Amino acid sequence: MSESKVSLAYHNKSKDRPLRGTPEFEEWVQEKARKQFEEIFSDEYQAELEELYQDDPEMFKGMLCGDPNFLSLPLEEQEAIDVASEKRFLEEQRKHLKVIK
Repeated sequence: MSESKVSLAYHNKSKDRPLRGTPEFEEWVQEKARKQFEEIFSDEYQAELEELYQDDPEMFKGMLCGDPNFLSLPLEEQEAIDVASEKRFLEEQRKHLKVIK
């Protein structure tokens, strides 16, 4: 039986990554950040955002992060998710407290 090696679909630790704390590392991080910035703020992406904003400006109010598909859900489902999320957040905030009767 032949041995097969499993390969990763995406390598997050490239071999050309310099050692942390060196000037080369700082340059490498800056270059990586610049590439991601250019991808996120490309003309194609900005045109898509502008089109979405023209269709529904209210959609961009109050949303900081989350599932991108959230905005395409019906309003009732969005509200249900918001309520559940708020409830989980409050439970997380209170979990260290002890109830005294």
